[in-house]
Formats: sequence, structure tokens, C-alpha cells
Amino acid sequence: MTISVSVAQAELNLNGHGFNNFIAGDYLELTPVNAPSNRVNGSDERVVISNRVDGNVFDLTLRVMSNSEDDIFLNSAIQTQTVTIFNGSLKRSFVTMDASGNDLNGVDTHILSSGSMTQNPTSAYNNQDGNEVREYKIQFRTVQRQI
Repeated sequence: MTISVSVAQAELNLNGHGFNNFIAGDYLELTPVNAPSNRVNGSDERVVISNRVDGNVFDLTLRVMSNSEDDIFLNSAIQTQTVTIFNGSLKRSFVTMDASGNDLNGVDTHILSSGSMTQNPTSAYNNQDGNEVREYKIQFRTVQRQI
């Protein structure tokens, strides 16, 4: 199941670069690539269950304004001689209530580790306001959620 975070609430930082040039109303998407565990079903209702070593791999899909600082940052990462490795975080502030009805403020954070571009960016025009966007996909080896 994809985790969608509204860009209006998101704070994305990769390799020290804070992202600001999203399309209004868009979402950042974190999608798991693999299941977290393996199951092998045997006879007599036996089952072997084990953690997958690649069970915490996620794709991050983000769309930024074409020719913006964010687009330039990501494009320059593609143009290097060696593969650029991305590390960073995706944060979203939230408010919830405790059992007594008091507001509790918090931050939902996903720590993004050992990412790399897995496909070339695509380009599209936003029909509503005519802006051109670039869609990037970065696959992270590990994504850990902290609340």
C-alpha cells in the first residue's frame, strides 16, 4: 500500500537539500517494493515464515516544477559520473488527541537511507495551471518510520 503525503504538509530533505518546488495539491508517494516477510506453506498446515532481507525497500515518487531549484538538484545528481546516493527524511506534522481530549502535536518521520535513481525522470504538463513538472523516482534500501 502506498503512503501518500500531501506536499502542503510534507518536509522532504535529501542530502541536505530541502524541497520546495512542488505542484499545489500534489502528493509524495512512498511505495513498498517487496513484502516484509516470506511464507512457505507445507503439508499438515505447517508454515515457515521468515523476514525478507529486502523487505524494507521503498520507491519514492516526487514531482517538482520543471527548471526549479529542486529539478536542477535532482538533474545534476543524474548527470554525475558515479551514482548519487540519497539519504534524508520525509516529515509530516500532525495533531491528535489523547484520552483526555488534549491536543498532542507530533511529527511523523520516515528516515530514507541509501537511495538511488531507478529510472529517468518523466515530464508532463499540469492541465490546470499550465506548469511543466518532472517526475522522479528514487528507490531507498531502507525506510524507517518514527513517530
